[in-house]
Amino acid sequence: MLRLFIFGNGRLCLDAIKIIKQRKGVAVVGICLNEKKRQNLHELILAELPEQAVAIEYQPKDSLKDRIPEAELGLSVGFGHIISEDVLRSFPNGIVNLHTSYLPYNRGSATNVFSIINKYPVGVSLHFLDAGVDSGPIIARETVPLLSVDTGESLYKRLGDHGLALLDKFLDQIIVGGVETIANNWRDFPANTVKEMYELDELHLDKDYRLGPLIDILRARTFGDYQGAYFTDSNGKRVFVRVSLSYE
Repeated sequence: MLRLFIFGNGRLCLDAIKIIKQRKGVAVVGICLNEKKRQNLHELILAELPEQAVAIEYQPKDSLKDRIPEAELGLSVGFGHIISEDVLRSFPNGIVNLHTSYLPYNRGSATNVFSIINKYPVGVSLHFLDAGVDSGPIIARETVPLLSVDTGESLYKRLGDHGLALLDKFLDQIIVGGVETIANNWRDFPANTVKEMYELDELHLDKDYRLGPLIDILRARTFGDYQGAYFTDSNGKRVFVRVSLSYE
């Protein structure tokens, strides 16, 4: 029985656990959730775990390695923290990460936003974690169409769905072990950051924008209750801009 430890958060993690539970020959021995202020759906996630599974929270100043039960394989799904090298080395079969971009493009954060902005191929990937940022060997990847009416929210949901389907497709091979990988040519493509994402928000009324890139910024930053991109009016007040896109 393969022992699996999960690093995860949110809907992707919740649905990934449901996929794993359908498999024989693998036992989830525990999970590491995001630090408390960054957790999402953690109660539902914990309810899906086996009763004997260990649940811990990421804490920046504590060693994860000492709190993780013995496991051959790790799986990272929606986890919002860097996993240290000593933890990576503690898994004989490695840690597999579900990343919602077509690696090596759009490494790092906010893949739904930068998939709209950067014009690289859009998709989802499964890869082994290493000490870098989404730079480990690629197990599998698939492209996902970027629609003219996509916003950051709609693309986020669709990337998640395709990512879960990719995990479901290759999970049995990952459990058995010995999966073939392809090189991740990450050096040619910088990793995106949350800071860069927020820098997109400020629009300047005295700047000349091409219409296409401007629409991309507005739609990429339209997401749920988020106020979106903004400009500052003559009274010094921020005016937020969101878009609604539809086909004829």
